[in-house]
Amino acid sequence: MFYYSKSKYVTLCGCKRRLWLEKYKPEEKEEQEENQRLIVGNEIGDMAMGLFGDYYLAETDPIDIPKMVENTKEAIERGEGVICEAAFIYENNYCAVDILKVLPDKSVEIYEVKSVTKVKPYHITDTSYQYYILSNLGFKVNSVNIVLINKNYIRVDGDVNLNDYFIIEDVTEKAIKKSEEVKANLEISDNYLANENELPDVALSSTCLEYDGCPFKDYCFRLKGIPSEGSVLDLYSNRNKWKMINDGIISFYDLNNDFKYFDKLSDIQKRQIDFYLYDRGLDINKEQIKAFLDELEFPLYFFDFETYQKALPDVIGAKPNQQIPFQYSLHIMESDGTITHKEYLGDGINDPRFPLIKQMLNDLGDSGSIIAYNESFEISRIKELAYNFKPYSSKLYKLVSRFKDLLIPFQEGYVYNRAMGGSFSIKSVLPALFPNDPRLNYHNLDDVHKGDEASQAYIDLKNMDIDSRNKIRHSLLKYCELDTYAMVVLYEKLVELTKEE
Repeated sequence: MFYYSKSKYVTLCGCKRRLWLEKYKPEEKEEQEENQRLIVGNEIGDMAMGLFGDYYLAETDPIDIPKMVENTKEAIERGEGVICEAAFIYENNYCAVDILKVLPDKSVEIYEVKSVTKVKPYHITDTSYQYYILSNLGFKVNSVNIVLINKNYIRVDGDVNLNDYFIIEDVTEKAIKKSEEVKANLEISDNYLANENELPDVALSSTCLEYDGCPFKDYCFRLKGIPSEGSVLDLYSNRNKWKMINDGIISFYDLNNDFKYFDKLSDIQKRQIDFYLYDRGLDINKEQIKAFLDELEFPLYFFDFETYQKALPDVIGAKPNQQIPFQYSLHIMESDGTITHKEYLGDGINDPRFPLIKQMLNDLGDSGSIIAYNESFEISRIKELAYNFKPYSSKLYKLVSRFKDLLIPFQEGYVYNRAMGGSFSIKSVLPALFPNDPRLNYHNLDDVHKGDEASQAYIDLKNMDIDSRNKIRHSLLKYCELDTYAMVVLYEKLVELTKEE
């Protein structure tokens, strides 16, 4: 039997076409990697079950919706005060409430757990659907609440105090008001789903790309005629992309011929379109490049952190989702061009920060420019380390003033070619300037090819056998080393460009 669920209803409210595609064109659905956000959400949901003390879990394994509904009904009848995954069906609408408090008079309170720090609009949509079902089943719903992670929580030694880690926000009024839309939305969806031959007409929007992206995104983009490259989606810092697309301005060719939109573009955006359409080679501004290089002081320290984050921090003094540095790579260039490489990588078991700080302060010396690509990330991590490790704060803060950002020459347009497109990340700039250099190709690395893979690989180290751990540690070191080696190569390219006639 087909049931609407919370997730289906939220999907329906975000995009009515997606449910139709799920039903009639499942072959167009893209395979997606395991969603880390959902894994984290499940972990936080499991933690929150104990928020109100003892509880009864109505969930079955594997999921059996009728059985869960029956379990919930029996639990309420026998006087259970807290029921987790409390399941209900009204008509063909199903929901499982994360935490249901049942009061002595059988009235209830709804608590929906989210692994974020603030309420978002779709959370209200989610809880309004739950309110709709329970109220139509005859329950008196006293309150509707979102359980959030407390962004100010700081991990201390020992067991987690759930009342410190979670905060509860009452959204009763918003959920009740939003619930007035549920019946009409379900009827609209039923009408769409009843017609196999008519694809629902919906405007493309940011919903298509939220989180890991809709699995039908490519199908809808093809229908709209969005090219794989040279579309307004590729335009640098384009806040009007969805309005453009739904106005029929889809490609750079369209945009180049539309004065209304084109005149409002920034110089960087206009250059991107011009270079895409006419491929004007490499554009350089020697004076600006030279001015940037003249600000650098030898020795040059090309520096990059790798970090991981957890919704429930696993190191003392950290906040939820705080970026924890576990690794760095450092290439040091002397004024005569001599280069040495240094690195640090935690063991994956103990807090990596204290030994990292000690080695980093020694490796970075007392003078010379510290060069990062998008320096704000490294500077933020150093400030956090200074906050968490007070005895070293003075020395750590002295590092901040020495930073120089290698992103600037590319982001500001001192150097540009067509292949950079609308991204100035190091993984876009590098292949644009060195398209055939295997030493700079992240795809040639083993196991770890990008930042999120590095984070997960480090988190997984503690559960590996010794051989696997050594292999992954080697891969992590090679990945991070390539990040700073790439900066060295880009710096040398900038120097070379200032000397070319």
